[in-house]
Amino acid sequence: MIDEKRLAAVVHDHILDVPDADGRWLGESHAAVEAPLDPAACPHADTRRGLPMHRAPWRQVAEHFEAVLDQLTAHSGPTAAHAWRATCRLRWGPLWGPIPVPSVDSAAHKTALGLERPLSSWLLLTPGAAARPLHELVSVDDYAARLDAEGWLHGRRSVCPAPPSVLARAWAALPSEEPPGPHGADIVPHWISGLWAVLGATRGLRKQGVADADGDAEVLALLDAGGPGALVREVPVFEPRWALHVWEESPPALLALVDACEAAERLADLDQAWHTYLDATGQ
Repeated sequence: MIDEKRLAAVVHDHILDVPDADGRWLGESHAAVEAPLDPAACPHADTRRGLPMHRAPWRQVAEHFEAVLDQLTAHSGPTAAHAWRATCRLRWGPLWGPIPVPSVDSAAHKTALGLERPLSSWLLLTPGAAARPLHELVSVDDYAARLDAEGWLHGRRSVCPAPPSVLARAWAALPSEEPPGPHGADIVPHWISGLWAVLGATRGLRKQGVADADGDAEVLALLDAGGPGALVREVPVFEPRWALHVWEESPPALLALVDACEAAERLADLDQAWHTYLDATGQ
């Protein structure tokens, strides 16, 4: 059975509006309601220097940072794919826990969000990297500088407040010698990678003018959502097969979805492929 409520919370980023035990919201300035943010000029000696940052969310992360590092390690494993799935667990895991979200899990969510987006991008664009150790993809020494060079530390309203040394510690904590046990949020990486494949194909068909004849397709609403699918809109082209690159071994259902996406001639074909995939991966 498909968990429609949690699926919607992932696809549309409704998790940003979930409160935590400190009276804050997981999305901070991106939530529907804001807690005090305590803005200040960023002091770090990189491209963030002098730009607005929010100190209040950073204080929450700093208070629980050692526990957050432990969570990163506990949920990861030996490969870059394990590390990616760990960031997905911690970013969306609060959907499977108590509300209000415990403060430490709120801090882990914020940390995982900062890790997951660049890691997703790097894996999608680097075939074969998912099966190799994470630090072969980007070393701990290079991590903070690469984030800065590629603009990952700059948000629409503020910059990341974490010092470079803290960013590096989070990246260093991700690998683990043993893969983790099961977790309710393990379905999320399947949803996200499938969503990327479908949305990449949707963009391709729209460029061919198909949307004009099939404008009520569900995949068009998914393409406009503000959640993890937004990554597809941030690049000029997104090939559906790239979605396989975040896995060390391609899940059969995702491979079938990618094949269906590449064969689709109408947006309705993509709607059908998406629902077939959800049924195949449902819990």
